[in-house]
Amino acid sequence: MADKAGKGIPVLPEAEAAAARANLRNALKAEFRKQVTHPYVHNEPGIIFDPAIQRFSSMKVSNVDFFRVTPKTTQYGLVPLVGLILGFAWIFQTKRNEHETKLRTGQVSYADRMFKFN
Repeated sequence: MADKAGKGIPVLPEAEAAAARANLRNALKAEFRKQVTHPYVHNEPGIIFDPAIQRFSSMKVSNVDFFRVTPKTTQYGLVPLVGLILGFAWIFQTKRNEHETKLRTGQVSYADRMFKFN
């Protein structure tokens, strides 16, 4: 095996690399089977405690403790909010203008109007 620029990182041919990955995969599968079928384990059978998954789940639950306000996170919160407000304002204004135009041009009779003076 040759080193890549003397860094101590072995460069494997493709076939050897594939075989090494297969061996690693088989070793991990065997370890998984061994842990799942261990008769004297203290937690439920078929469940393997993975500390990395536990850390990830804990971070997802308690991300308030680790949240930092940055311009990027501020944009993530403000842009959708302002966009929704402006979008609804535009929709309501255009509907109102269309209705006002129909009323002013006489397309809606006085008897059919929802609000009228009695």
